[in-house]
Amino acid sequence: MQNLVNEAEEVTIRSVVKKDAKILKLAQETFKGNDLLRKKANALIEQLKLGNINPGIGTKNISKNIFEARSRGGARVYFRNSSNGVEIVGYSHKGNQQQV
Repeated sequence: MQNLVNEAEEVTIRSVVKKDAKILKLAQETFKGNDLLRKKANALIEQLKLGNINPGIGTKNISKNIFEARSRGGARVYFRNSSNGVEIVGYSHKGNQQQV
């Protein structure tokens, strides 16, 4: 398991999802009525916060600086590393990940 920081430190997590109306709507649709998927996504974010950049079943580099953290339950959290920590840029589930 690879970590960004020492175990005593936490990574700053910031979401920029609300800055894009299309991405925000997709995130809302992704989690609507699906509390388990929301919990799986939150678990991925908690692992990122602890410095684990490979949470869940693994992380894929999907573009130049955007990564996809994946859970076994189908949750997807899209993020990028920044000088201030990690920025969450989107959410999906396995079935709609191509739309993000």
